Amino acid sequence: ADDNSIYITGDYSWSGSNDSVDFDPGPGQALMGYVYYDPSFILKLNTNGTFNWVKLILGNSAGGNYSYINSIHRRNDQLYLAGSYDGTIDLNPGAASDLVTATDTNFSFVLVLDTTGNFVWKNMLNALPFFGSRTITTNAAGNMLFSGGTISSSSNYTSDVICELNNAATVQWYSAKTIFYNSDSRETMNIEYDNFNNIYTVGEFCGTKTDFDINAGFQIVHSSTLSDIYYAKYGNNVVGIEEGFYQTHQTSIIYPNPCSDYFYLKTKSQVTPNTTLILYDLQGRKVFQSEYNIEHPVDISSIPSGIYILTTSPDLLIRQKIIISR
Repeated sequence: ADDNSIYITGDYSWSGSNDSVDFDPGPGQALMGYVYYDPSFILKLNTNGTFNWVKLILGNSAGGNYSYINSIHRRNDQLYLAGSYDGTIDLNPGAASDLVTATDTNFSFVLVLDTTGNFVWKNMLNALPFFGSRTITTNAAGNMLFSGGTISSSSNYTSDVICELNNAATVQWYSAKTIFYNSDSRETMNIEYDNFNNIYTVGEFCGTKTDFDINAGFQIVHSSTLSDIYYAKYGNNVVGIEEGFYQTHQTSIIYPNPCSDYFYLKTKSQVTPNTTLILYDLQGRKVFQSEYNIEHPVDISSIPSGIYILTTSPDLLIRQKIIISR
């Protein structure tokens, strides 16, 4: 942090309603007692490690409403917090409330506080459906760089994601590469800009087919042990690419893509009755829904030209970028 203050985030729990947690590492006390579910906290310590303040992000009521703040980043006089949530939570740690409720596609948020812990603004990252954030950083222009994972319907990460949003939370580029291919995996644990907006990532990987190119190409690296650590640098001209998890395994394919008035989705997977095709725009809004029939083309003639994300429900047969161009 610019003033050398220390910011710590996490969550806590208790074994009984009479328990409390002391957030003051010194001889004083800063007790937080029983509240609904397992709350997330943001703790500020002074440069010598003495207690300054602690704030909580709470579920709306007991059971099934929780948040996890996975990363905290300071730029100037603002704290950027990236996290994930379920149910209904209150993102305002002050006396007022700002309740948000997760949908079937919305798992992540970015929350901005000032350095005294007051609410500034939030964004529910609707532009990144099915995304679970792990880390966040920013640059001088106010762009936000995230790493995380695409979450399947079974709440498992299926892709390692790196993406950039501008200060209005509009997607600038998006890269999703499969993290599970038989025994292969890649997980970006931290990410940072330099002064020239080059991007640095660090994480772990294993296997023989791990791809580190976050654009459309391939940069395959073989791990030498069960799990290796990696450090990577990317230039400031990233455009990103989204690689469908199931298409990588060649079980589902969209064609033609780009398309005009229709497309086909072919799959080798077993299709659950009443499977639904859903299109989201890059702001996370559902713009199209249709029952899936493997033998018939999908009519999207009423959808404006643009870039969309195609997925299916209740089974995740595919999650892939689709381009409508006329």
